[in-house]
Amino acid sequence: MSDGAWLTKSEVNSLYYNTVGGEIVFVTEARAGFHPGAVANLVSHHSVTLGKQEIRVLEIGANDCAFARALLNRLRRLVDVEASGLERIDYLAVEYARASLEAAADSEEQNGIEYQ
Repeated sequence: MSDGAWLTKSEVNSLYYNTVGGEIVFVTEARAGFHPGAVANLVSHHSVTLGKQEIRVLEIGANDCAFARALLNRLRRLVDVEASGLERIDYLAVEYARASLEAAADSEEQNGIEYQ
């Protein structure tokens, strides 16, 4: 914590997300709108332009990994219809709130979803 009476933005965020992480779920455009599809198309097109068949993606602030799941599903569909030359995607989703990470892991386990 800062020595002064006011908390910094990062201190407020840390306190907030570590307190409510994984318990408060809200839908955003990035999660349920056109964003995952648009990003999937951009990533796929850019990988073809660069001649890449294997890519690595780093998402920071992943919360419950809803965006990651939506993006990976759309990328899989592009591969399935041969609209993408991707053969491998390494996806690392980073979240600093432990409660959010635990909630995401619990959700994956309950739904029996396994990623390789």
